[in-house]
Amino acid sequence: MRSRFICKIIIFLFIIAFSSVFLFLKNPSQIDIALDLAKENRDELEKVLSHYKKEEKDSLKYKAALFLIENMPGHYSYNGNDIFDYYNDIAPILDSKISAKEKKDTIEFIASQYPNLRQNIIEDIYFISSDFLIKNIEDAFSLWKKPWAKHLTFDQFCEYLLPYKYAELQILDNWRDTLSTKFSDDLDKEPVNDELNESTFHVAQLINSEIRKKYRSLLYMI
Repeated sequence: MRSRFICKIIIFLFIIAFSSVFLFLKNPSQIDIALDLAKENRDELEKVLSHYKKEEKDSLKYKAALFLIENMPGHYSYNGNDIFDYYNDIAPILDSKISAKEKKDTIEFIASQYPNLRQNIIEDIYFISSDFLIKNIEDAFSLWKKPWAKHLTFDQFCEYLLPYKYAELQILDNWRDTLSTKFSDDLDKEPVNDELNESTFHVAQLINSEIRKKYRSLLYMI
């Protein structure tokens, strides 16, 4: 009688264990879906997760890496040398003193000389590198310590400060480094004011103002 009871318990536990495995296989997690979609680039994404999974002190960065990878499918960027050549060609036009219409016409003509740009649009998850993601995470966490960002919750940080690019179809370059050299000094010189200076809204106002000064003539082209 006792042996029959134990046998029933073992069978019951086996059914539960089998059901759990079945449910997991039937409903994979977001991270598993993203890693599967990455195909040949899966190793690069797993390098990022392994990098932050080693140390307990990096647990929050590990969660940040999960957030980026889980939300990566469906986002695309330009890849290849053509886009860099195109940017190099239009850079002098953006900084020139010609009218907005002349800039628009000239840029459209230059774009027509690059008919293959659209063919170089690739889903990020297929080619993004581990080094790029790790650098982005480290840079974002450094910015989170700034007076104008330290009040952000982790969810807000992930949504607004962590993303590795600021626009769809952007090339995956070190844009944070470029922008920080343009605006960090001005922000650090701002007088302390808890209501203004210590806020992301004020920082956005300052940066948008600088961008408008530099590219005012392009506003009518957008």
